[in-house]
Amino acid sequence: MPTLKLPDTPPTRPLLHQIQWLTQPLEVLETYAQQYGDIFTFPIGIGSKPTVLISNPQGIQEIFSASPNQLDSGEAAGIKLPLLGQQSLIALSGKRHQRQRKLLTPPFHGERMLAYGQLIHDIILEVTSRWKIGEPFSVRSSMQEISFEVILKAVFGLQESSRYRKLKQLLIVRLEGGKSIVRAILLMFPSLQKNWGSLSPWGRLMHNEKLIDQLIYAEIAERRTHPDPSRTDILTLMMAAYDEEGEHWYGICPV
Repeated sequence: MPTLKLPDTPPTRPLLHQIQWLTQPLEVLETYAQQYGDIFTFPIGIGSKPTVLISNPQGIQEIFSASPNQLDSGEAAGIKLPLLGQQSLIALSGKRHQRQRKLLTPPFHGERMLAYGQLIHDIILEVTSRWKIGEPFSVRSSMQEISFEVILKAVFGLQESSRYRKLKQLLIVRLEGGKSIVRAILLMFPSLQKNWGSLSPWGRLMHNEKLIDQLIYAEIAERRTHPDPSRTDILTLMMAAYDEEGEHWYGICPV
């Protein structure tokens, strides 16, 4: 069989690439795109599979419209998502990926998403109303606040409550935690992903995940016990989804 020829790649300097990727990811991508074009191979991690980065619109369209027989997805393609979990749609492949994608498509359909327009609009107005003319503010913090509010209210359908506040705080810690560099290092070096209890960074991350799971599964269990057909949030729509064999979306979830 002919040897697979990958697109051009920067000079092999694994440790330097990782440091740059951790500290200045956008600057690194822009620099390499200028040097190698909109398709190039990037050595993201030591010992990892070659990763081809594509910013060409036509190329991206071809990838997303390609047959599953041509391109692997999930772990078969080298995708490992410790933060999102192995049940994430991005991490699945084959029939499992197809099943979950089919079940998840209706709640995220374009027309369905338009129904959340007013809610998202109100959230944006509420957050931006705190900005004061002449006073500097963090755009990143504001965008994060908007994102979390949309996730909690439109996706999970939660309103102000103890569970709402706890889940919001846990998600902030999980996705940021004020230690983005440490978190990135943990994700890039699987050998550091060891749970040595609350004193270890990975142990704290796993404990955070456990607490988030408890809150989400409690919400799912509550809605299963007291179903409300008038709800239109994405979680409720997902819970109402069935596959061809009559199995619920949450049939694989440890609820």
